[in-house]
Amino acid sequence: MKNSGLILSLLGVFSAGAIHTQAGASFPISPSESEAAPMNFVVIFSDEMPPEYVGAYGGGKYPTPNIDRLAQDGQRFTSAFSVSPMCTPARYAVITGRYPGRCTERTFVSQTEGDFSQPYKIEWNTSIDGRESTLLKQLVEQGYNTGISGKWHLSAGHNHPPMPSLKKGRLDRPETLKKMVERQQIVQDYIAKLAGFTMARSMFFENCEEEPLVAHHNIPYITRGAVEILREFSKADKPFFLITTPTGIHGPWHADVLEKDLRYTPGGYVADIYDYAPDYAALKKTVANFSTGEKHKRVGMADLDHLVGRIRAELKTLELAKNTVIIFTADHGIEPGKASVYDRGLRVPLVVYWPGLTMPGTVSDSLAQHVDLSATIAQFSGVPQDGKIVDGVDLRPVFLDSKQTVRDYAYFECGYSRAVTDGRYKLISIRLPAAVIAAATAGEYQWLTVGMGGGSGAHAAFSQLAYPAYYEPDQLYDLKQDPYEQVSLWNKPEFAPIQARLRKALAEKTDAMPFSFPTDPSPFFASKIYKELTERTLRENDPSTKSWVKRDHDAVIWPPAKP
Repeated sequence: MKNSGLILSLLGVFSAGAIHTQAGASFPISPSESEAAPMNFVVIFSDEMPPEYVGAYGGGKYPTPNIDRLAQDGQRFTSAFSVSPMCTPARYAVITGRYPGRCTERTFVSQTEGDFSQPYKIEWNTSIDGRESTLLKQLVEQGYNTGISGKWHLSAGHNHPPMPSLKKGRLDRPETLKKMVERQQIVQDYIAKLAGFTMARSMFFENCEEEPLVAHHNIPYITRGAVEILREFSKADKPFFLITTPTGIHGPWHADVLEKDLRYTPGGYVADIYDYAPDYAALKKTVANFSTGEKHKRVGMADLDHLVGRIRAELKTLELAKNTVIIFTADHGIEPGKASVYDRGLRVPLVVYWPGLTMPGTVSDSLAQHVDLSATIAQFSGVPQDGKIVDGVDLRPVFLDSKQTVRDYAYFECGYSRAVTDGRYKLISIRLPAAVIAAATAGEYQWLTVGMGGGSGAHAAFSQLAYPAYYEPDQLYDLKQDPYEQVSLWNKPEFAPIQARLRKALAEKTDAMPFSFPTDPSPFFASKIYKELTERTLRENDPSTKSWVKRDHDAVIWPPAKP
């Protein structure tokens, strides 16, 4: 093991041999665990995937033997959540360890023209601009190497560096392939410098469909980049952190890879790319008679599962498996719920394999969020608790004992909505800034959505139709009795104590954020203008007309049809 020269405390910053949970209780740690070889971290951060796509979560529809084996070897969480159900803010939370509403990038801060008394809107606007502290920069200061391969989607377009143009390029021309190599190097260097990575490989700025000339998935290329980083890091006398962010199983259509020549990558021609791919010939036969949407999911999940297995195999080959933590999760869920604060868009799979800490095959019902992963890694690695990574809770008590809990509430933000849940009940509140209310009152809007995006709200259009209380400024749900969030219990007398408790919990979260979020809704929500505007939005926007719906999903039905 090349990095054995560094000795870190397994439980780094804990005092008096105890982990202190959010609820204030302490959990004793065995003195025998106080010192150990340094741990490496590999985070596999998939894209737009609910838990039930994984066999270990009771799915079974899409074969995921490698992910299932990881769950058998480690711990699986049943109540894991994204902080925000969209690519950019979800990734912001992992990279920084902070809620997206703490973003300081200029376009985000300027949305309220510097008026911090107004609610902010969370959408694709929480970019990393190079000035912010990140988990990666903090780990580098603690002697870690840090790497990334895959999808980025954390940069505002106006900040992108100049790159060679490929508008007139052709893949059969050497000069085009040379430009692609140059372009990929610029992207990698830019992202590495921006966030604090010591190495970046096989990067996509956003979704693969924006990539010039090769606008399709290439998860084997991302897998190859991750393996390349592991090999380089294994030569160093340092622990490492690697996050790989495959584009599976977000759109575009995954089944396209069965017909494409994946040796043509965003980084030029890569001759050995199929060494990092599943058996596409066999997969093509398997999916031949499936519907369009089922082909998409099956091919995407096959690529994703293969990535997990390939990384584990490489760690074993490099003799790194015994001291490398592997975390598998997704950035957010799917429609209807993506781009809103309903559970369908927020619930994610979370599997943690921590050698010597997690017990094989254990299952935890403890609340967990992506910011908790950042906090856990930071605290273990000795990152000073100076307020730079502020919003997560250390999950190691749960790793040691799956019956432990460390969170009282999970917190969510999306669009102009905020929410909290204790796992059983959920409170959702919507608050609009004065500028939006004034514009709506003046007749400047044709439609109004409280989720992400303008106009009809893109993905939020599904939520508008799927959840009857979508436009109500305050909502309360019993997730045990009503898991599909169809009946709001707000202001029902028998739920008054629960309502008050969750309202207080939400206020504690929002009061700690830079922008204000009023406790009580504006009278505008009760106005005729609001009613007419939201009714027209519902009436005139049909999400089934979105071009990618049939391609990726066949159809979106909510609540789910009974089998």
